[in-house]
Amino acid sequence: KFAGDKDMEGKYPLLCAGYVVRYVNTNNCDPTTEAIADDTLTAFKTVDPEILAKTQYRQHKRIVINGIAERLYNVKSVDKMIVVLADAMYAHTRIFRECNILQRDISPNNIMFTRGENTITGMLIDFDCAVDANNQETSGPVQKGTGPFMSINNLCSSSARRTPLDDWESLLYLICWMATFGVTTEHRKSFRDERDKLQKYETPEMPISYWDGPFDIAADSKETAMLEGRFKPRITDHFMKHPGYENLVSLATEIKMLIFNNPKMSLFGCGMSANMDLIKIFQIVNSSVDTETYDKDIGPEISDPFERGAICADKIVDDLLDTMLKAKNDALQRMSNA
Repeated sequence: KFAGDKDMEGKYPLLCAGYVVRYVNTNNCDPTTEAIADDTLTAFKTVDPEILAKTQYRQHKRIVINGIAERLYNVKSVDKMIVVLADAMYAHTRIFRECNILQRDISPNNIMFTRGENTITGMLIDFDCAVDANNQETSGPVQKGTGPFMSINNLCSSSARRTPLDDWESLLYLICWMATFGVTTEHRKSFRDERDKLQKYETPEMPISYWDGPFDIAADSKETAMLEGRFKPRITDHFMKHPGYENLVSLATEIKMLIFNNPKMSLFGCGMSANMDLIKIFQIVNSSVDTETYDKDIGPEISDPFERGAICADKIVDDLLDTMLKAKNDALQRMSNA
């Protein structure tokens, strides 16, 4: 799909070769073999037919992808991490819009980077949790992703369909996590040393630690942190104080605003389940919706902010992507001036 696309080069794993061998056995039928490459048959020529006859389904895969990348945890500075994350989310947006694939697991282990001569490029990997956006579960969606970075919608197993906004919310949590526990190896070590000295990791002073707990507790912690006025004292005040982390404070705050307190969304579309009482009161007092908002054509009968956000996801993602690309350009400028 993206062959020859310079804007996507190096930002996703490129499949170079793939082979699969399948044995499908049914009653009254001999074992059958289907192969996409003749050489893959050699591994199974000596298998006892009686053993194969008892095997209902067996599959062997070989996949070769292009691109040798480094883990996000190996990045050397805050600005380089911002560049890598922007590239990954650019790829995420293009893959969703042009291939209809929703990745559904934005986390530190699924974003990597490659180095060039005076360049760094982010890469989005691991589509094990990905889904065809048109064929998602229609009710009771399964929870997919990596715990600390899963969206509230995902953690609560809401019936609202998953959209790219869930993955952008995961990006927000990734930024907060890295900014709290350290972007670079040196900074993570300093955090561990300080934690060991103080012997307090899971305390009320570190609400983010609950994101790595049971899903219901993580969801409650995130809801509380994302409410207006709570984000700073509960999250960004705990970001590391090393130079450059102030840029993560501003970036995380802007992304959080666009997702949870978007000025272009009506009150119906802001907040989360914890805000539902306020939304109901607003419905009684004023049944009209601001005509200038993204959700102006959505009636007040749809009061679940997850559902309203899903309907307006494309417009909100445009704003989020613009924010990340601007942050990337600012980071590149700081790097060139260093």
